[in-house]
Amino acid sequence: MVIRRHPGDFVVREVLTAEASREIRELPGPRARYAVYRVERESMTTPDAAKRLAGLLGAKPGGLSWAGLKDKHARTMQHMTVPVVGGPMSMARRVEVEGFAGELIGWSELEADASWIRANAFAIVVRGMSAERSAAMLDVVRARCDDRGGAGLAFVNYFGLQRFASARHGQGFAARALVAGDFERAMRLLIGTPTRKETGTRRVASRLLASKWGMWAELASELRAGAERRAAEVLARGGGFRESFESLPHFTKQMCVEAYQSWLWNRIAGGVVGIDAGNTLVPPQPETIEAAVRSVSIAMPGPGASFEGDAGGAAARVMEAEGVTLDGLRVPGVRRPVFGTPTRPLVVRGEDVAVQGPERDECGGASDSKVMLSFLLPRGAYATVLLAAIEQWATGRGIRPRA
Repeated sequence: MVIRRHPGDFVVREVLTAEASREIRELPGPRARYAVYRVERESMTTPDAAKRLAGLLGAKPGGLSWAGLKDKHARTMQHMTVPVVGGPMSMARRVEVEGFAGELIGWSELEADASWIRANAFAIVVRGMSAERSAAMLDVVRARCDDRGGAGLAFVNYFGLQRFASARHGQGFAARALVAGDFERAMRLLIGTPTRKETGTRRVASRLLASKWGMWAELASELRAGAERRAAEVLARGGGFRESFESLPHFTKQMCVEAYQSWLWNRIAGGVVGIDAGNTLVPPQPETIEAAVRSVSIAMPGPGASFEGDAGGAAARVMEAEGVTLDGLRVPGVRRPVFGTPTRPLVVRGEDVAVQGPERDECGGASDSKVMLSFLLPRGAYATVLLAAIEQWATGRGIRPRA
């Protein structure tokens, strides 16, 4: 089962709420502080797309906001707001370069945030399967969509493995080191541990840092301008690793914390549905998910988080195994980032499902086939997790590697 062979094989489109759509006005008006752009891009992270849009508009990257993070290895459409500087007439109607386009669609008094998103619409090509396997997958999807018992394409709302970028090659989460007060280990994991999928300046920086860790003056002179060099410069002038960590961009620090939180949440969720499988995401069959938990929401673990019923017992077991308390989930001596405690639905459902295929996979061998799936997922749910669930339902075996 292969996804993302090409960016066009994995398409994600934001669907706005009715409230957000009303917030975006066709005409600027006297209180329109932000221009709203529809951004389409390929093979680019959301922060990088924001930097690209800012550069093309002559705006400061730090002033841009977006409704949600989208997959890098995909073709995506999302919404961003840009502060209006110099009046509405100064904002370009459209900017475009290879693999990227931003179109002005209206004006808003508010910055874009997650509340703008009602759902994400996915169109995914799944390749590299035998005809029998692809037919089994489609049979499962069609049967689930015709389900009259109410389970349908319900699945446990695990965070996908792409959430765990700061767990470097099984060496642990940077945020776990932060909680323990080990800022040097956290910094090694964040900037000084190379990974296979890194590219460009990030790849060069991580390898240079790994080979010369501790040689801060040399690193400060050899690294290209950016977060890694700023961190090395702090250490070169005698600062500590906590100060070096604080020099990183807020987005990097917050995502580091949220990655660890997400892993803990996955463990708690698995405990609630009766599958405590460590790092492996095990999607149970929809009919085995008890109706009583389908409407349950579970807090992200952090100081002050509250867990009830089965979630309370699962959270206690997970935190004991980690050797950390909920109140202890904080970075000592640092105001930000924080371990926030919003709630997340335990079970979500794929909606508006359409299937096509199987067809011959033109990118594979003579016997390989492909299928096309499209569906809507609630904000924050992972299409890769639903695909893993479908695969397991069809074959009886999980496909998730360990994080």
